[in-house]
Amino acid sequence: MGGRIDNSANDGRRPYVFRLHGQNMHLIGDLLPKADETPRFSQLYIYDTDNEVVNRMRNARAQDRPDLLSRVFKIKLKALMKDITKEFLFEHKLTNEALIDSVVCAEIPDQDSNPRLYEEVKTFMIHGHCGLDRKNSPCMVKSRCSTHFPKKFTDMTSFDEDGYCKYRRRDSGHFIEKSGIKLDNRFVVPYNPTLLLRYQTHINVEFCNQSRSIKYLFKYVSKGHDKVTAALCNPDSAESSEENCDEIKTYLDCRYISPCEAVWRIF
Repeated sequence: MGGRIDNSANDGRRPYVFRLHGQNMHLIGDLLPKADETPRFSQLYIYDTDNEVVNRMRNARAQDRPDLLSRVFKIKLKALMKDITKEFLFEHKLTNEALIDSVVCAEIPDQDSNPRLYEEVKTFMIHGHCGLDRKNSPCMVKSRCSTHFPKKFTDMTSFDEDGYCKYRRRDSGHFIEKSGIKLDNRFVVPYNPTLLLRYQTHINVEFCNQSRSIKYLFKYVSKGHDKVTAALCNPDSAESSEENCDEIKTYLDCRYISPCEAVWRIF
């Protein structure tokens, strides 16, 4: 191979280590020697059929491919920013309720006339059942939904006394059934039909008309990473007792980087 194999680390007390130094080269030749030549080295070819590649992709889980997750998310993010900043997807100022309804939707579409949008809303934009139907839902805080679902039915978009937009949620009879529970327009997370069909993912679109929304955005930019205080100790060791613990010396300020975040830096 052109390199030098170093076996100095293999003393028999730890797992085998293959260490290679120098410039490595891979010699590639024809599968069969020429007519006037004798074989000088062996070659092993492993060929994956298209069927096996498809099988591996079908059985792969999202958490098994952080590289694909990060790359697809990066591609979608760049495309979304182009749609908003260069293609001017939201070029009109939303000065009245009719314009808001043309951009933001909070209703389940008709399954017969718009089956594709219906499936996307069913998959990505329905707030899972909570409340009395599912008291252990992650959104439940003190026996109430922290995101205030289900919303109320309303025939037209309006604004409440605090200036927040209440989107049109008509009692149309359309529903989506999940786990045997029928969820109607009161459980729809507001969305934009164009973005939902184009990117096929959860994109919550809201109408913002207050200066507090700017403060909300800056809070997310400047708040830093999530933090947690953890203690590592050996219960069998006497040094782990509180009397012998020097918290100043043992304090470590560490950061965990998930696989997706690590791969994200590559792209």
